[in-house]
Amino acid sequence: MARERPVGITILAILVYIVGIIVLVRGLIFMGLVSFALLTTPSWALGNEVLLGIGWIFLALIVMAVGSALWFMKKWAWFATTIFAVIGVILSGAGLPATWLTFGAFLVLLIYLIFEVTHFR
Repeated sequence: MARERPVGITILAILVYIVGIIVLVRGLIFMGLVSFALLTTPSWALGNEVLLGIGWIFLALIVMAVGSALWFMKKWAWFATTIFAVIGVILSGAGLPATWLTFGAFLVLLIYLIFEVTHFR
């Protein structure tokens, strides 16, 4: 019998996948801007920008893989998302008062993931 996916995990998986698509589009746009710049910029000046665009695309693929694995409730996706939430809590907690909303969002995400760990296999 298949386990039923909680609504919160479904929403989280969709949001993570959407973030991955946004990061992918950002990387592709960045690569497009770099390729446009090839017409006007010496090639020696574009090395870092090309690597940065490739890095964004690689990151997007990782994020989308985590989103897909969350959808199928894989244990490794729970670990990856929990680590991301812990890092988010630490970094936003050490920031300016404007980041308290982010801190709260990451903290709620972390608490939710701890309570939902039994659904992942």
